[in-house]
Amino acid sequence: MGGYSIAHENGLSFHLQGDYYTWATRKLNYKNTYIKDAYSLRAGFEYSKKVTNSKYTQEKFYLAMGVKMEQSYLVLNNNHLNDYAVTLGAGKNVSRFLSLHAGFDAGRRGSKSLNQIQENYYQFTIGFTLKAIWFGTRKTGRFNYYFSMKKILLLIICFISTYRVAAQKIDGLWYSSDSSRVYEIKKTTGNKYNAVIKSSTRKNDRPGYIVIKDLEYNARRKRYEGVIYAVENSEATFVKIRFTNTNKIVLKLSRMFVFDLSINWIRASA
Repeated sequence: MGGYSIAHENGLSFHLQGDYYTWATRKLNYKNTYIKDAYSLRAGFEYSKKVTNSKYTQEKFYLAMGVKMEQSYLVLNNNHLNDYAVTLGAGKNVSRFLSLHAGFDAGRRGSKSLNQIQENYYQFTIGFTLKAIWFGTRKTGRFNYYFSMKKILLLIICFISTYRVAAQKIDGLWYSSDSSRVYEIKKTTGNKYNAVIKSSTRKNDRPGYIVIKDLEYNARRKRYEGVIYAVENSEATFVKIRFTNTNKIVLKLSRMFVFDLSINWIRASA
């Protein structure tokens, strides 16, 4: 990931960002479909109107516009699934403690000319922000350092706690939803995991068979990602795993042109 920004003192700034995603090239159980490295590019500008008095500088409002091109890790008939979009945004500080934000996205994912399903989408978002008291009271007019540092520390603690919940421990023993299989998820190299069949009552299952390889936590999307293999024919499919609670995970298998297939696993021991 890399980026570059240019800012002028009049409040105008330009931003450019690029990301590169590394994926092991793997065939999926669909004709001419596989996983490959991908990238994304984003560019935009922002205008921020600020006011200054003798005590501090405060943003009055901002306007922003950007464009993006995101290449999916999925390759269909030797063509990546691409996403193009334009974004608009604005925000205003209503008071020292409240600000409002709004945004609009319009984009296109896929292309009919490449024999893909084309999706045209639009998204509107609106939100607000409640801010801490940074500059003390009107009576003193002084920067309340102690009060503000307490607020910052509290925000840091909340952020760390949220991150830890998102990246819960996944290794250990897991039951299939019908309890016919017991899987064992084990750490391999680095931060990657494999899942194997520990035991099974199904006729064609083989204990020790690797059902998931290269499972890795994606901190940005707050989920585990890897490749799952069918026991019957070893066909590979991209899988996304999220925790619903401490002892249950949902595996979503990517399926082209139809909804993802969801499978539940239950932790065998808390």
